[in-house]
Amino acid sequence: MFSFFSYLGRMKIASKLVLILIVFGFIPAAVGLVISELSKDKFHEAIRKPLQQLSVSIGDTIDRNLYERYGDVQAFGLNNAVHDPANWKKPGAGNRLVQAMNGYMTGYGFYRLMLFISPSGEVLAVNSVRADGRPIDTSGLYGRNYASAIWFKNALNGKFLKGRGSFTGTAVQQPVQQADVAGLYGDDGYVIPFSAPVRNQAGKTIGIWVNFADFGLVEQIFKTFYEQLAAENMANAELTLLDPQGRIIVDYDPKGQGWSAYKRNPQIIGKFNLAAKVEAAKQAVNGITGSHDALHARKKIWQAAGFSKTDGAYGFPGLNWSVLVRVPADEAYASVDAISRTQIIALSAAILLIVLIGYPIGRLASRPLREMTDAMMELSQGNTAVLVPGLKRSDEIGSMAR
Repeated sequence: MFSFFSYLGRMKIASKLVLILIVFGFIPAAVGLVISELSKDKFHEAIRKPLQQLSVSIGDTIDRNLYERYGDVQAFGLNNAVHDPANWKKPGAGNRLVQAMNGYMTGYGFYRLMLFISPSGEVLAVNSVRADGRPIDTSGLYGRNYASAIWFKNALNGKFLKGRGSFTGTAVQQPVQQADVAGLYGDDGYVIPFSAPVRNQAGKTIGIWVNFADFGLVEQIFKTFYEQLAAENMANAELTLLDPQGRIIVDYDPKGQGWSAYKRNPQIIGKFNLAAKVEAAKQAVNGITGSHDALHARKKIWQAAGFSKTDGAYGFPGLNWSVLVRVPADEAYASVDAISRTQIIALSAAILLIVLIGYPIGRLASRPLREMTDAMMELSQGNTAVLVPGLKRSDEIGSMAR
């Protein structure tokens, strides 16, 4: 400490002025930078909140869509053509019941198969066109019996997905690969079965109506939300949907997996349990809504994650799914990190500018003292004819001169 002050005492005035400028210019900026760095976690938390809210919005959008599908199957069973036995087990375009089913297929656009089943499991009617209106050969299904199908037994036995208030009447199965759908379309047949009993005026169950909804309607929702993130410079975002046990049922990660059109991975969908490996998934499955930073085990990158559990809409209770929205930390926090970098650059530039400008200013400010020092040296050596500078100045230099 003493050596520093000793050194400070030996410094020229110009150097001291520059030092003072640096100190008083640096300290406020440095304090601001330190406060900014200490507050970075809070800034990050504030940025993660929209990701958390986005996961809630995705879940809400899914539930609102499924709510409508919940009611469709009950409404379709009210059609008069369903209650007329003359329309049962009669495939063909002239059948009023088949016509009604075909109208529902093309009118709604996201069902892959509709069946009307007898209480014993026999097929009474099935659609004969796809959602796009093209014919599809479903005649072979009339010989099938679905008495052992989960969706059939649940609807027949009244095991409905019950919501708030009086919301009930439809059995909803978790997404499943339906063999008949797969056979008709030549794909994995991944659907959500919605089934409900059809009752006559006396209240007797005359059959079960089932709609196999294309799971693609859920995946399309993820596509829409991902495009919003990509438009906000977060193209490396990863959107995930989990079933009640934490298994992945939507894995939307275009950049990470290197694709442009989503395609289900049979090794992952419905099989890989993310809740057993990822804390955000575990918390979401346990009903916790929140956000945090986490290291992606496979990608080896830090991500900002928002997560939530679906809770239904309009009385529909939801299917107990969970939504994860994960974005690489460098993308999520780009704005905050940019501000921090700007502060460091500005602080460095300010110090450099002080040094570059300070020395000329210091030398200019100390010049009267140097001139006075030279005059005093001359006087001390007996030169009384020396011209003393600054006699007309009104400051301390002038007083010293006079």
